[in-house]
Amino acid sequence: MSGASRIFLDSNVVLQIISQDIRKADMVHGFLRAEPCISVQVFNEFVSVARRKYKMPWDALRELTAPMKFFCTVVPLTLESHGLAARIAEASMLNIYDANILASAELAGCHTLFTEDLNNGQRIGGITIRNPFD
Repeated sequence: MSGASRIFLDSNVVLQIISQDIRKADMVHGFLRAEPCISVQVFNEFVSVARRKYKMPWDALRELTAPMKFFCTVVPLTLESHGLAARIAEASMLNIYDANILASAELAGCHTLFTEDLNNGQRIGGITIRNPFD
């Protein structure tokens, strides 16, 4: 995938794959085919919500996340990403978790973050925020 079109998916977007909204779930399947980036934080948040809200058993979660690990570039959480996230959080007045997603996207060379949490069209650093479901 070329750097100019590289996307990063937030957990609230990836979670739509298990929602009751077929349109959104189909869109996420399409995003996964585009070989996006996600971070370990996205996996952690996905598992947390899937267990708590959807009561998914562990074996189903392993089965569901396996293709994500195959199709996505998974960005690790590092001291470098934490440091960048802290700077983004301070400069943009975001919580550290949203800032960490942005930092991971930036370090992965992404230019677009698909999320429902931030303002559609907003630019933070080199990342453009897009709500793919608007």
